This record gives sequence, structure tokens and C-alpha cells, in this order.
Amino acid sequence: MSNDIAQYIIDKGGSASVMDHNEAEPKDVPKNTECIIVLGGDGTMIRVSTRMESLGIPVIGVNLGNLGYLCELERNTIYPAIDQLFDDDYLLENRMMLKNTGGCDQAVHLALNDIFFTSAGEQKFIHLNVYVNGAKLNTYHADGIIVSTPTGSTGYNLSAGGPIVNPKAELILLTPINDHNLSSRSIALDRDDIVEVELDSRRDERDEKATVSVDGDQVYTMCVGERYQIGRARETVLICRLSRIGFLENLRKKMEQ
Repeated sequence: MSNDIAQYIIDKGGSASVMDHNEAEPKDVPKNTECIIVLGGDGTMIRVSTRMESLGIPVIGVNLGNLGYLCELERNTIYPAIDQLFDDDYLLENRMMLKNTGGCDQAVHLALNDIFFTSAGEQKFIHLNVYVNGAKLNTYHADGIIVSTPTGSTGYNLSAGGPIVNPKAELILLTPINDHNLSSRSIALDRDDIVEVELDSRRDERDEKATVSVDGDQVYTMCVGERYQIGRARETVLICRLSRIGFLENLRKKMEQ
């Protein structure tokens, strides 16, 4: 399908390059590229958008999976969509990202969707101390927690009972996963808040571990006492939108599928 799409663009007088989304790097994208078309599901769209954010090139997704909230196009709408792109009939949306810093190497990782902390090993749940702007918010006794962008609100956050948020909003969502405190709820934080997540111990051995997953793609191990710091990233992702249908109407259509 990718070769057919590329040929369609070439036949209309444009230029196109086909790349494997698992291997493509920003340096591989031709300098005259005006839009990146991603074939796959929401996961593929997220990986490519995050990897290519430094280019500042709009990205649009073609959903080849089941239910895709982030991918606007379907198989049967791709060619009319290309016609729209040639006519400059589109909108651009800036989507906020999260910056995650932590671990032994204090490496920085960007997330368009979410960062979630879950139990690793044999323990069924973990204790996570959460701080916001340096002040302790809560200790969650849960399977984990999700720190999500508005774009990621329809992902793991939604499955865990978190709210759906307009993806153009700028805020940070904090959602516990199967919290043993039944009164615990999702919290919407300011876009400039700094969230710190620390793995606490449930027993004297202090040998528990947690898994830290960035956009469900980059996975790390977290030991007791380690902290990860999460805040709004300076970088954003540019999403190309062709439909004039509003967020709520589009959400209703997705839910009816």
C-alpha cells in the first residue's frame, strides 16, 4: 500500500519516499518533505511523531488497525486526503509532549502519549510516592499509575478509568491503575506542574522493582528509592488535520464503531 500511495503522489507532480517506520531516522527524511504520512495504528503514529519531532514536519496517520483515535485517515480515505494536501486544505495542531528524566543515567525521554509505572516481577501491586512541585501528593498502593498528555487520554489512561480530554488542551493527567484505595481518582494537573514518582518499599528487603514505560515503547526498570521526574516538554508534535469535524463529534463516531 505504501508504494501505491507514493506513486499516487508522484503522478500528481509531487515527490515521495517510502521508509520503514522501525528504522527511519530524522536524517533519512528528504529536506523538501512537507508532510509525513504514517501507515499503521496509533502506536506507530506515536513512535514516528516522537522520533521525527525535531524536524517540525506535520504528521498524519492512516489507521490500518482496529480503533485508532490518533490516526485521522482510513484505507478508503487516503487518496482524497492526498488531494486535499495538494490543495493546501488542512489544519495544523500543536500537541504537547512530556519529558521524563530519571533512572541511573538520568536520561531524558519524550512522550506524546503517556508514561506509566507498573509492577515488575512477582509482586501484584506496588507503593508509589507521588510529588507535585516538590510537595507530596499521595502514596498510591496500586498496580501502577499513568502520567498522560491530553493526546494520550484516549490510550491507557482511558482503559484505567481516566477522563477523555480534548487533545488540543494543555494539561497533565495522573491516573492510578487499580488503586487499592477506592476513593482514589484521576487528577488533572497544570501543564507546568512537575510530577515526581518514587518507588517505595512494601517490605524490609526493599527488592521490589517497577517498570517504567514511555509511550509503550521505551521500557526501563525502576528500583526502590529511585525517582523519575515528569514535566511538559519544550518540544511539540505537529499533527496535520484534514477534517473539519470537531473533537466531540469525531469521538462519538469512534465510540460507535
